[in-house]
Amino acid sequence: MAASLDPFRDPRSVAVVGASDNPAKWGYWLARGALTGQGRRTVYLVNRGAEAIQGHRTFAGVADLPEAPHLLVLCVPASEVEAVVAEALTLGVRAFLGITAGVPDQARIGATIRAAGGRSVGPNSRGSYEPAPGRARVWG
Repeated sequence: MAASLDPFRDPRSVAVVGASDNPAKWGYWLARGALTGQGRRTVYLVNRGAEAIQGHRTFAGVADLPEAPHLLVLCVPASEVEAVVAEALTLGVRAFLGITAGVPDQARIGATIRAAGGRSVGPNSRGSYEPAPGRARVWG
């Protein structure tokens, strides 16, 4: 059980899907939080409409990532969550942190993640935070 929670506590890599340069959006704060841990893990920012977010390269979609991230953070519109999860599962992602609220068919999406051997926190999550000295990070 503990090992299956590692991606939520200390992911080797994280992808923020819906990363943004707009401080009024969750995608900004999630990207900013993930980037604070960049020296300890690989951080991928995903945004189909931008080449760079907060000065860092972005990827147009999950399928464009060079590897399956250990943790995938979802802050896309509710109507897009199911498609992003399906794409991520195909890539091999098994840990999801969902910030998006109002996601249609949440139970079915959760069942799909579990059936693939994955875990999820959210949707409707506010993220997670680890206050360990020198390791503080915010995923939402």
